[in-house]
Amino acid sequence: RLLLLGEPGAGKTITLMAHARDAVAARLEDAAQPLPVLKIVATWPSNPPAPIADWAAGKMDILKPVIDTGKALLLLDGMDELGDRREAKIKKIDPRTGEVEKDESGNIIYETIIYDPRTRFIDAVAKIDADNQILVTCRVQDYAAVGQQLPLDGAIKLQRLTDAQLQEYLSDHPEIYAAIR
Repeated sequence: RLLLLGEPGAGKTITLMAHARDAVAARLEDAAQPLPVLKIVATWPSNPPAPIADWAAGKMDILKPVIDTGKALLLLDGMDELGDRREAKIKKIDPRTGEVEKDESGNIIYETIIYDPRTRFIDAVAKIDADNQILVTCRVQDYAAVGQQLPLDGAIKLQRLTDAQLQEYLSDHPEIYAAIR
C-alpha cells in the first residue's frame, strides 16, 4: 500500500506500468497472487463519490468480489488529475419539510457547493478492504496541496534521471540519447 510521488515527467506512470507488468506475470505463475486492476484516477466519479471497488470493477462484475475480499492489486494512476476544486449544483432542501425549495416563480432553488475531488478520493480509498494492495501515483505539488494523506503504508518520491543515468542506460543506442538531448 504505497504512494508514488514525482514531478511531471519523473516516471510515475512508467513505474506503475512496469509494476503492473510484473504483477501480471506473477499472477499468471501463481493464481494466489493479487489480481492487478489498473485504473486512471481521473475517471473516478467524485460527485457523488463512488466506492473504489465499484468504480475499479466497472462493468466486470466478477472483479467486485475480488476487490471486496482484499485479493486485488489496485494500480491507481494520476490522483493529481482529479483537479483542484469543482463546483456542483444541488437542489436546496427545506430542512423543516424535506421538500425541494422553490423561489416565488416556482423555480427550484439550487445551491453551489465547492469541493476537492482529491479529498473525496482519499476518503474512498480509506474504505477499501485493508488486504488489497494499492499503488497510487500523484504529482508532489498536487499531493501537498490536498492537505490530507492517503491511508497507505508509505510513499516513495521518484527523482528525475540525470543526464549521466540516461547516457549510461542508452549506451548501446547513442542515436536515441542524441535525440533526447
